[in-house]
Amino acid sequence: GALNLTTRDIQAIGANFGKVVIGEAGLGVITIAGNADLTSVVGSGIEVLGSTITVTSSTGGVVQVPGTVTLKASGDIVLGSGISAATAGTVTLTTTGGDITMAQGTRIDSRGGDVQISAVNAATVSIATINARSGDLSQQGIVDIQAGGAVITDANHDTAADIFAKAINMSGYGPAVGSNGDVLEAVAELVR
Repeated sequence: GALNLTTRDIQAIGANFGKVVIGEAGLGVITIAGNADLTSVVGSGIEVLGSTITVTSSTGGVVQVPGTVTLKASGDIVLGSGISAATAGTVTLTTTGGDITMAQGTRIDSRGGDVQISAVNAATVSIATINARSGDLSQQGIVDIQAGGAVITDANHDTAADIFAKAINMSGYGPAVGSNGDVLEAVAELVR
């Protein structure tokens, strides 16, 4: 079936859990409201598991997470709104059999934590903006994109920087010359 999560649902679980796991690996459709506040979960964070995971589109919306969050699907992961960590934490998006798509204008902000994106069996990985730096730049994380044979494209379709990090590791292909895809632009000390 489907599970639709809102801020109220997470707050009803209660505060101060060490970790909250939502869903079951490879099963069900998980939908998270594009303006959900999940920061009441502290400790080692939130793990969302399912066949597909969608963060709904919300004008100016962003899902607030406590720090560490993992979205793991056997199919597609679609971010219609961004993800923002309250404190430095690792943001992980993993699919074993689908695409990862960020909508144009969406952001992942890890506040200096690492960002890990893995879609080894995907056709496309579409990245909008990833910021792995803290506001004062005292903490800078690593962005790791493992796309296997997938094409990695810029969802924003512009020439502005898309990834801000200490270092970026990427494995995958850029868009073919003459295709509708756009390359990612980065601000980092090291790109591999």
